[in-house]
Amino acid sequence: MPPILCINADFEMAWSGRRVPDDPARDGQFAETPETVGKILEILDRYEIPITWATVGALLLTRPFDFGRFARFNGADPFFTGNWYEVPAFGTPRGRFFYAPQSVERILNAKVRHEIGCHTFTHLYFGAGSVSRERFALELDACAEAAAEWGIRLESFVYPSQFIADADLLAEKGYKVCRQDALEWFRFGKPYIPSFNVTFKNRFRKLAGGVGKWIDERFCFTPASYGVTRESSGMTKFVCTTIFPGFYGISKCVTPGQRVKRICKGIDCAVRENRVFSFFFHPWQMNRRREDCLGAFERICAYAARKRETDGLRIVRAGDLAEG
Repeated sequence: MPPILCINADFEMAWSGRRVPDDPARDGQFAETPETVGKILEILDRYEIPITWATVGALLLTRPFDFGRFARFNGADPFFTGNWYEVPAFGTPRGRFFYAPQSVERILNAKVRHEIGCHTFTHLYFGAGSVSRERFALELDACAEAAAEWGIRLESFVYPSQFIADADLLAEKGYKVCRQDALEWFRFGKPYIPSFNVTFKNRFRKLAGGVGKWIDERFCFTPASYGVTRESSGMTKFVCTTIFPGFYGISKCVTPGQRVKRICKGIDCAVRENRVFSFFFHPWQMNRRREDCLGAFERICAYAARKRETDGLRIVRAGDLAEG
């Protein structure tokens, strides 16, 4: 297998990290995301790098949607203080944080052919224990409907929070690829730690994990590269090794240069071992200190483009991994 780089953008907007039904102050941090997405696309066009946009399905909507089909699941989420599916309507002022047809259009019209993947319809937290198989299936169906409006067939999937459940549904719904994020050493073998779980044990894990994350990013530990797994169901699974962080949390203490160095070391690892290196980022997290974030991201893209020329690095979308 040749060395492979697969870059993923987890495109979530205000669906990410919801805790209360109405939080305009928090929603405001997503206001600049459409402009940020445009600048990311310019960089990717410049270096001819395709990526996968793991997109919350509601962002694909082009007209009002009846969330009433999910009404029986309202109130089921233990971490959310209201009804999960009572959301700002399409076309309303707050709706611009929950729906992004203009950004989707820009992605599809970019010079480079990107992939739109699926990140559930409303960024479901499977780790909350409130996501039934029926609810998951209905969300996947809603994603397919929204994507069909754009002529898109969704083929790759990413679980929010990386709590994986009912994976067999993905193959049934026509998905070919599933991304699984690495359980980095500072996660103590556990998936994403939801902040709504406020037990002492979880608080301690978050604190210790945050310190470990800072050490990992500050000292530029080399992210691992992995192979690709083919399952009997026909699904292809690959591992996303690490995140390109924004200036949030403990990552505020990490310089742009350290971000670049660590990701480039991951690319070098893939070249050296002829394996897959994959990282992801959140477009909205680039809104803070945007020039620093975008500058670091461009340096990574430039490095990857050089490795493509000198070392045969393949830069692919997640869906391409199903083709070998």
